[in-house]
Amino acid sequence: MDNDEAKQSILERFISDHPALYLTIESEKNRSSESYELHVTRSSVAITAPQPVGLYYGVQTLAQMIQVDAKGLYISAADIATEPSTPLRGVPLFPGRGSVPSLPTPRVRLRALTL
Repeated sequence: MDNDEAKQSILERFISDHPALYLTIESEKNRSSESYELHVTRSSVAITAPQPVGLYYGVQTLAQMIQVDAKGLYISAADIATEPSTPLRGVPLFPGRGSVPSLPTPRVRLRALTL
């Protein structure tokens, strides 16, 4: 079982043991489709997003928050509201085809991503 399968298995067990999981789509014109809000309390987990893709990223964050110890699975309480600052979540630094860019090109791209 690879790492992604293990995380998915843990998430599935957590959801089956903790039924208070709420996934909600609330359309808002001023929010990015990939934005989401994640609220974790002692009794519930709620993920709200304007589009299904936002729910996807919220669930991915939730999966990363799951911790395992000798007593079992747990997630620390949290309130997360996030929205990508750029329209792309990843940018290739070097093209797969064509000429290799000069050294300043990747530097400019990296600076733009860090804003």
